[in-house]
Amino acid sequence: MDGPGKAGIRFNAIAVADVEAVIEAAAAHDPSTTGAPDDWAIPSEPADRVSTVTYKRRPLIPAASPRVR
Repeated sequence: MDGPGKAGIRFNAIAVADVEAVIEAAAAHDPSTTGAPDDWAIPSEPADRVSTVTYKRRPLIPAASPRVR
């Protein structure tokens, strides 16, 4: 699972039999704000096979610099 600005979730050992659970997981991941596992309910079947959670980097906000006159 992945989406713009959201954490990417990878599952290990997913098979054809898991298709319904993966579709359910994608439907839950899509409306979540962050995509982080704590932000949406991962269905129980693939939840035990989450292999990687990759958080997106946020843009760095530069420290306020003094004005040059």
